[in-house]
Amino acid sequence: MELCGSSVDMLLDGSGLAPVFREAAHFDSVVELPPGSRHTDLHPFVLRNQPVVLRGALLDWLPVERWGEDEYLRSAGAGRRVGVRCAEEGTSTFGDVRRRGVYNVAEVEWCEFLDSLDAAEQPLSTPQYYAAQLRLKSVLPTLYRDTHPPPSLLAALGVPWRSAPSAYIGCSSRTPIHFDLLENLFCMVRGRKRIQIWHPAHGKTLCPGGGGELLFSNINLTTMDEAMHPDFVRASQLAHVVELEAGDALYLPCGWWHAISSTQGSKCISISYWTQPPDMKGSSIVSPHNLQL
Repeated sequence: MELCGSSVDMLLDGSGLAPVFREAAHFDSVVELPPGSRHTDLHPFVLRNQPVVLRGALLDWLPVERWGEDEYLRSAGAGRRVGVRCAEEGTSTFGDVRRRGVYNVAEVEWCEFLDSLDAAEQPLSTPQYYAAQLRLKSVLPTLYRDTHPPPSLLAALGVPWRSAPSAYIGCSSRTPIHFDLLENLFCMVRGRKRIQIWHPAHGKTLCPGGGGELLFSNINLTTMDEAMHPDFVRASQLAHVVELEAGDALYLPCGWWHAISSTQGSKCISISYWTQPPDMKGSSIVSPHNLQL
């Protein structure tokens, strides 16, 4: 496990996140900012690499206003095909496409995909597909146009990474514990999602290396045997839990581990804007504890 921890540190070094931002830290809860908060309110948290929820920050954003209507979604993507992940047999868990040997992917018609979500909304049903990391600009251009202008909060993070934004669309889906090497402005467009978040300092407790990838944990929150992984209980106690609904945003910093589950029996859509960590986060002489909010 020590070797895995060292390798994770190498990944974070490469991302531009200095070791000082991975030191053990204690947070009672993830900070929540009220409706009307601006990018200037978010910016200090970005400098500290500290997650923050912005309640109701996106209520007047076009995707939040439009994408709750099934008929609009169908017409906006009619005739298009999308790449989807297929659920692991008998579950609603979807591995990441980077995890070797534990996932299946397919390409389906947009309306067929939405039909599968309709079916998953029925009682006792399990989802068949989950559309993750959909690059709206190339895959669903009509929906991409709805995202412009992007949320003003994005100014606190910097220039979006490549073909931003990416959409995540599913029903009753779960994504396993992992971390990302980029900053993320996580925008909740439809439905509700529950996100468990762990500080980078707790990575070793989360047993990196799931599916052969250091970005993933070996801990499965739905099937974990506590006898096999004694750290599981401790990991659960260390998690900060965030509940997001349509119109909310979450700043999820580089290196923070997280697991995501959407509301059972209802469609959920979120959009992520990825950015490179600010240059100052690569400096080992900067202390996040000395950056005043």
